[in-house]
Amino acid sequence: MSDKDLYRNDGFDVASPEEEFSLESILAEFKGDAYIAGDKKTPEDILNAATERIVREANGEIFDDEEAICETAEKRVNKRDDGDFFADIDEPETKPEMPELPESNISNEDDDLLAAFFSDTDAEKESVQYSSKDSEESYKDEISRIVEEETRKEEAANRAAAKFGRRSAKRSRRETIYEYDDSADGYHDLDAENEPELEFEPEEEPPLEELAAQSGKGLRSMSIRSAIAFVICAAMAIFTYIFEAGKPVPFGIGANAGYVAGILLLLHLVVMALSVDVLISGVKTLLDGVFGGETLVLISNVVSVVQAFAAILGKKEISFLPFCTISAITLMFALRGKRAYALAACDTLRSAVSAASPFSVISDSDSVPERTVLKKTSCTADGFYRNFIQTDISDTAYGIFAPIAFVLSLVLAALISALSKNTSGFLYIFSALVAVSASFSVMLTFALPFKRVAKKARRTGAAIAGWGGACSISDSDSVIVTDEDVFPTGTLTISSIKIFEGFSREKALSYTASMIIASGSGASKVFAELLKSQKIQMDAVSDFAYYQGGGISGIIRGERVMVGSAAYMNLMGVRIPDSLNTKDAMFTVINDTLTTVVVLNYIPANSVQKALVAMMRTKTTMLFAVRDFNITPAMVQKKFKVNISNFEHLPVEECYVASDEKPGKNQDSAAILSRGGLAPIADVVVMGSQLKLLSTLLTAVSIITSVIGVLFITLLFLRSGTVLCGSVLTYMLLVQAAVLIISCFVRRK
Repeated sequence: MSDKDLYRNDGFDVASPEEEFSLESILAEFKGDAYIAGDKKTPEDILNAATERIVREANGEIFDDEEAICETAEKRVNKRDDGDFFADIDEPETKPEMPELPESNISNEDDDLLAAFFSDTDAEKESVQYSSKDSEESYKDEISRIVEEETRKEEAANRAAAKFGRRSAKRSRRETIYEYDDSADGYHDLDAENEPELEFEPEEEPPLEELAAQSGKGLRSMSIRSAIAFVICAAMAIFTYIFEAGKPVPFGIGANAGYVAGILLLLHLVVMALSVDVLISGVKTLLDGVFGGETLVLISNVVSVVQAFAAILGKKEISFLPFCTISAITLMFALRGKRAYALAACDTLRSAVSAASPFSVISDSDSVPERTVLKKTSCTADGFYRNFIQTDISDTAYGIFAPIAFVLSLVLAALISALSKNTSGFLYIFSALVAVSASFSVMLTFALPFKRVAKKARRTGAAIAGWGGACSISDSDSVIVTDEDVFPTGTLTISSIKIFEGFSREKALSYTASMIIASGSGASKVFAELLKSQKIQMDAVSDFAYYQGGGISGIIRGERVMVGSAAYMNLMGVRIPDSLNTKDAMFTVINDTLTTVVVLNYIPANSVQKALVAMMRTKTTMLFAVRDFNITPAMVQKKFKVNISNFEHLPVEECYVASDEKPGKNQDSAAILSRGGLAPIADVVVMGSQLKLLSTLLTAVSIITSVIGVLFITLLFLRSGTVLCGSVLTYMLLVQAAVLIISCFVRRK
C-alpha cells in the first residue's frame, strides 16, 4: 500500500504528512472508521488512548513498558465498571498540542500501524505487522470485552423499555451518526430522521399453563374472609339504622352513642383485619406514587378509624355516629371485587389451556385494506398475557378521579368548617366526604362483569384476554367469516358425482379433488376423504390461480384444469347443459372439455344460525372470506333465513389473504377458542363488546354517583350542620344495587 493510498480511505480524507497531524483529526478519523466497522459503542476514553498511542508511535516514541500500558487500560476499564460507563475520564483540562509530523519521521512500521486502524477491509488489517504485537492484542481484547459488556447492558435496557409494549420504539439513547463534510472542518450530525429505528421484540411471556395452575391459589381464603366480613358489615348497618331510629341497640349495647360508636369501631377493625390484603395493596400503590381506587379505600378507612377514636376519646359527648359502617362496607366490597377478579382470571386462564388444538382470535389491520378485522388463526397464544394484564377502565378512571376526590374532600371539609365556624368538626366532615367518594363499587366496576363474562365464555369454550382483549374485540369494525365457520365439519357432504365419457373415474376425481384441496376451501376435507375412500392418489398442482368469477385453475400433469361454478364456466366459454346447471355444483374442465360435475349438499346448522343472529345484533360487519365459490351472502341468506344487511363478500384476491389461519407476526391474541366454527367467534364478539361496554358504564355510574354524593353531603352540612351516617349509607346502597343490576345484563346474548 502506497503512502498516498494510506491517507485515502473510502472517501474519508485523512490529513497528509504535510498537513496538521493533530489529536483531534486522528480521533475523528478513528471514530469514523469505528462506526463503519460497526463499533458504535466504543467509549471515548478508549478512542483517545488509541489515538494517543498512534501519535506517540508515529513520533518514534515506542512504548517499552507494555505491562504499564495494559495496567493503565485495565484501571480505566475498572473505573468504568464501578460507575457510569460513559463518565468522564481523569484527563488534564488542557491537552498539549501535537507537533507536526514530517514525512521522514513516519517509518514503514508506523505506516502499517496506522493502516491497521484506518483500513476498511479485514484483509488489509490481517496483512499489517504491528510493532508491539502483544500490546496490540491485549488492547484489542480489552476493547472487545468492553464492547460486549456494553452491548449486553444496552440490550437489557431495550428489553426493559419494550416490556409488554408494541412492536417498535425509538431507541432510548440516540446514537450520533457522523459523516464527513469536505466543506467543513470535521464531522456533522445527520438528521434524526435518517437514523434507523430499533425493532424491539416483546418480552417473553410466562407460560399460560403455569399461570393457570397458580390462578386458584388464595381463592378459598378470600371467599371465607369476604363472607365473614359481609356478615359483620350487615350487623354494623343494622346497628346504625336502629340507633339513628331512636331505638336501643340489641345485645345489651343500648342507646348510648359512645357505646354504639365503640362497637362499630371494634367491628370496623375486624373487617380491616379480614381485608388486610386490600389495605396492603393500597399502601403499595401509594408508595409507588399511584393514587387509585385502592388508595381511596385505604384513606377512607383510616380517616374513619381516626375520627372514631378521636370522638370516643374526646371529652365531649358523642352526638352522631362515626362513618365506620360506610368505610367497612366499602372495604368489604373491595375484597369481594378482588375475589371476583381472581375468579375471572382463574376461569380465563384455565379455559385458555384446556383445549388440545385451540384457535386464537386476533385483531388484524393487515389482511383487509383500511379495515381492522377479527380473524381466527391457529393458536400460538402470543400476546394473550400482555392483553390480559392491561390496565382496565376502572383503574384508569380512578387513577384520575381518586386524587381529585381526595383534594376536593379536603378543601370542602375545610370550607364547611370555616363557614360554620366549627373547626373541631373538620375531621368528622372530612371522613363523611371521603367515605362517599370511595364508592362501594370502586373495585367492582370491571371485576364483576369480567367475572360473569369469563364464566360464560368458559362454558362455550372461549377465553377473552381481559380488558385488552375486550378492547381489541370491540374496536374491530368487522369479523372474518370463512368456509368452515359457515359450514363446519359434518355439514358439507357430496350429493352426487357425474363423469362424462372419455375420462377415467380415477383421473376425473383426482384432478377435481386435487384442485379443491389446493384451494384450501371448506370442501377440501370432503374431497380428501373421497380420494382416501377410493384409494386414489392426489396430484400436484402448479400455476394455481383463482378468479373473481367463481373458479380456480391450474396445471396437472401438463394439462390445463379449471374448477368452478356454472357462471365461471360460462365466462370461460364452456357451455354447461341446463340440466346440470345447479347452484351447489362444482364443474371440472380439462383442456377446455367438461369432464366432471360434483353436486354438494350444504346443511345449515342451528348453532351457526344463532351465531349469525347474535353478531347481527351487535351490528358487526361480517366479511365473507370464503374460498368455496358456492358460498355467497345470497346463499347464506337462503340457507339460514337471516338478513344479509351486514354481510359483505370480499374480492377473491383478498379472500385468500384474509382467510389464512397462519398466525402473523406481532399480533396479540385477544381471545382463545377451544373449538372451531362460527358460534365460538360470535360468543367472543358478543361478550367482548359487552365487557367493554358494561365496564365503561359501571365505572361512569360509580364516579358520577360519588360526585353527586359529595355535593349532596356538602349541601346538607351547609344547611343543617350535620349528616347522619344512615342517610349516606342508604344512598350508597341504592347506587350499589343499580351497579349489581346493570352487571347482570352480561348474561343476555
